[in-house]
Amino acid sequence: MAGLYVAAQLTQEFLFRFVLPATPDAAAEIAARLLVPNRVRQGLVLASLFLAPLAYAALAAARFARAPAASVIGLMFGMLFSAFECAYRSIELFALGRWAAEFVTVTDSARRAALAERFDLWDGAVAALYLPLLAAHALASAAFAVALVGGAPRPGPWDRALAIAFGTNAVRAVLRMLQMHGGVAALAPLNGALYLPVTLFTYGALAAWLARAAMSARREAL
Repeated sequence: MAGLYVAAQLTQEFLFRFVLPATPDAAAEIAARLLVPNRVRQGLVLASLFLAPLAYAALAAARFARAPAASVIGLMFGMLFSAFECAYRSIELFALGRWAAEFVTVTDSARRAALAERFDLWDGAVAALYLPLLAAHALASAAFAVALVGGAPRPGPWDRALAIAFGTNAVRAVLRMLQMHGGVAALAPLNGALYLPVTLFTYGALAAWLARAAMSARREAL
């Protein structure tokens, strides 16, 4: 669940940095989509996002008694975020994979140009899709942060740590929206630097919180 998402992000970062080649032009970028490491990366990220709702549901169930409204809102927007991501990643893995395979084998220049235009259109569609995707991620993160510190008894250190992680992730998502859809291009370097550490902090903390909650539940059942 959350641990798989962390593993997928770390694998993706490793492949981008040390395995996948640089793509100097659009044709090379399209061809790179067919590389085995890239396909593995895409599949692993898709699988982790498909299972992410289980982590959201477990967190919402654990906090429902203390913060029912925030827990339900967090789960609802978390599911919406995962749905957007899974749709995007599935199309990228399967449909764009077929287009890329045809692009590298076809010899007709007009057909190659038409396929290249599809990729351009896809990039524009993804940019548009990221507005509701990021909004859902921000709202889910903010709601879960509230759920973790709301209600009685007072939140413990693990609750506060995960609330800080979710709150930070909500801010990161808002900054990304401002960059992509608010015209604040100057935020691009900051967002690039924040993505991996904030993502690892958020979902690593979630994995640890859920593991600790599961161990506590087993001890109480004995």
